[in-house]
Amino acid sequence: MSGDLYRLSKLVYRLTTDAALAEAFKRDPESILQSAEIAPELAEAVRRGDLLALYRRGLHPLLLMQLSLMLGIDIQAYYETQSISGVETAPNARREG
Repeated sequence: MSGDLYRLSKLVYRLTTDAALAEAFKRDPESILQSAEIAPELAEAVRRGDLLALYRRGLHPLLLMQLSLMLGIDIQAYYETQSISGVETAPNARREG
């Protein structure tokens, strides 16, 4: 796991388990993202709620789901608008047949 992915994963976990941090993020996402020291493109993806970009960069699906709930994004509707499914885009998805 790269350093940026680790820091992103840690941030998302903390945002979904620490109510005070989640509130601080809602008030001032910039300072929270800056203090997390993640790559600018990851911070931008979090700002935009770009779940697909975060998934493709390796954010664990469970953390992604928790982030979507915190951001108020219906993850199923998001995936449908992106014309993707977890099986099609999962890099380690088992193929049947």
